[in-house]
Amino acid sequence: MTSWLVDWRDVLTSLRGLSFGWTALALLLQGVQIVVVAARWHWLNTMLGSTMSFGRALREYTLSTSVNLLLPGGFAGDVLRGVRQSKARETISPVKIWVGIVSDRALGQVYLCVLASLTVAWWLPPSLRRYTAWIVAVLAAAVAVAAALPVVLGRRNRELGEELLAFVKRLASPLVVGGQLALAVALSVAWIGSFCCASLALGLGTPVLTTAKAAIPTLLAASIPGFVNGWGPREGAAALAHRWAGLSPAEGSAVSVTYGMVGWMLALVGLTLLLPKWSKETDRLAAWSRLHSVALLVGLLLSFTLRQPLILTGVVALSFAQLLVRSRGNFSPSGFGAANWITAVRLVLVLGLTATPGADLRWVAFVCSLVLGLDTLDGYVARRSGSASVFGGRFDMETDATFVLTMGIHCVYGIGLGAWALIPGLWRYCYVLFMAFFPTRFGEAPRSSFARYSFAITSVITVGALLSPPPFAAAAMTLVSAMVSYSFGRSFWYSYVRGTR
Repeated sequence: MTSWLVDWRDVLTSLRGLSFGWTALALLLQGVQIVVVAARWHWLNTMLGSTMSFGRALREYTLSTSVNLLLPGGFAGDVLRGVRQSKARETISPVKIWVGIVSDRALGQVYLCVLASLTVAWWLPPSLRRYTAWIVAVLAAAVAVAAALPVVLGRRNRELGEELLAFVKRLASPLVVGGQLALAVALSVAWIGSFCCASLALGLGTPVLTTAKAAIPTLLAASIPGFVNGWGPREGAAALAHRWAGLSPAEGSAVSVTYGMVGWMLALVGLTLLLPKWSKETDRLAAWSRLHSVALLVGLLLSFTLRQPLILTGVVALSFAQLLVRSRGNFSPSGFGAANWITAVRLVLVLGLTATPGADLRWVAFVCSLVLGLDTLDGYVARRSGSASVFGGRFDMETDATFVLTMGIHCVYGIGLGAWALIPGLWRYCYVLFMAFFPTRFGEAPRSSFARYSFAITSVITVGALLSPPPFAAAAMTLVSAMVSYSFGRSFWYSYVRGTR
């Protein structure tokens, strides 16, 4: 439906030149949303007898929201929250824990449906207001489904069903209803306010009340489970709502895309809640790689959203600086070593490429060739001088990963390929974070000869793509994406299936 309503080239054009201030405010308001829903969940847990502090509730809810925003379905984070709470030392039974989780999600859907029902005459266009009763009936049915959840779950688990029914009765008390109403109002203001800030960040000049009117059906569509962060239905609903208001559907989709990208920024920031745990690991280099992966993904998203490449450059530079500081005294048997100095020169060249997307592709290809040549040299020097070390291997590998991602960025900006050209560069960071969330006794796959040859071949092909016409470049990057995906598929096989090669 979205493709029928809008031309995505117009959407991409609208996304250029986002205002940093309004984008930051949209991010802040989405953070306020998490504070409000965390307060709701904490209150529900307190009613169930839990002694969980609000600080811990906020941390757990932020993490679960991050997972929900990044994974399809919209429920994985809630399952993770329930599992983590069950494993913690709680004063309530596992059944009550899941009562709190289910009640919290059901209340969230009820909030949104009630908001849409009460304002339907405002956001629905005059030509469709004869269907108001039908729309309210559908929304009421959705509320009824949420209310019937205890009965459905009770058939599968009698104890859970009984706890849910008893808890629903407690929620019906005047004091609880009044408190939940206050939370619902605060949450609605944060929802709509963040959407309006996304519109203002684009500089579209749309009146705030018009944007607020479009926000309600848009957020209602985004709440449909089964999608990743509401992508797809949300953009279609935003396009339709803006069309109802006599505005450009493409601008509506652009506002929705901005809102979704701000959500992803918040999700990646939320993943940093795992950083204290990672930092306590005995393998400091592995812990740094995880920190680095989160920081780089946040920096990449911010850079693409705000069209500020220096953000990613600064994030990468600071992250590698942290690696150097944390590894003092463990660089190599002979101090920092010539091989690591060569890798450092490569990193500086890569940072220069990261800071200059859209530069002359002949110059970019030349610098990339120089980086590849130095990559061959640093390994040779390390072996000949006997200065090979665990730090040197990690430093080299992460510099290679940044280099691959940077070449993909130049394919996007310089050649005009889609964001899919970033796939080869993103694989490394996705693999590291997947290993962090789902650890295995086999650990991270060691860098094999196949991986080294694959890196060399795909890098050469990518350099060739930078100097080729767009159709040939697209074909070359498709081949590179397939080869890198296969290489990391082997790594996943090692980590989770075989354990040996």
